Amino acid sequence: MELYFTEPANISTSYAEFDAFESRHILKTMRKKEGELIYFTDGQGHLYTGSIEISHPVLRVRYQIKQKDVWPPPVQSVLGVAVIRPARMDILIEKATELGITRFVLFTSRYSTYPVKNTKRWEKITRQAIKQSNRLYLPEIQLVSAMKDFFSAVNDIPLKFIAQQNAARRLADLLAEQDNTKEQNIAVLIGPEGGFDHDEESLAATHNFLPFNLGVHRLRTETAAISAASFINSLRN
Repeated sequence: MELYFTEPANISTSYAEFDAFESRHILKTMRKKEGELIYFTDGQGHLYTGSIEISHPVLRVRYQIKQKDVWPPPVQSVLGVAVIRPARMDILIEKATELGITRFVLFTSRYSTYPVKNTKRWEKITRQAIKQSNRLYLPEIQLVSAMKDFFSAVNDIPLKFIAQQNAARRLADLLAEQDNTKEQNIAVLIGPEGGFDHDEESLAATHNFLPFNLGVHRLRTETAAISAASFINSLRN
């Protein structure tokens, strides 16, 4: 299924409008024509089927809505990450979205020196990623000022884990000990290139985060995040 995206505010009871970026993609890249049926989502669990009606001259596309399906919200998979170099952060956001992460909570820590501010770019990346992976829910990107604020943001999550290179247990083993893990919300915390310092690890422990390792080899932040997201995705499916 080829999936497209438009903001919820652009969808009425009869028609949907698409911005210039999405319109160019549909008309110029995918070469869709007037009258063709297409699928699109608003990122809030709705799957629409509609026929194209091209509106000129502003390169907007309007779709007469034929059908709307509503998908149930996914179980939460929250990824907390200390912000890293922008190019690597882009990869992390894209791949983790494709793998089903429902919320990103981004912060700075002792060894994370990059500012947390590029939300518009990351929102565009998540938009493209849900289209690529045929997901109907756009993940939330939540910015907090410090690591301690991350713990407040996920206080209601029952299963919480923190990646540590020297941890004795694997994530798979820890999850296997839990009951009904497919239906429970999960939060995973990944550190920056320098890892977390002792105080940060101790703070995570006081908030009931269980340490896990991702193998004997040291991974970059984006690789560790994608690896953890991939495992959770396999568990969910």
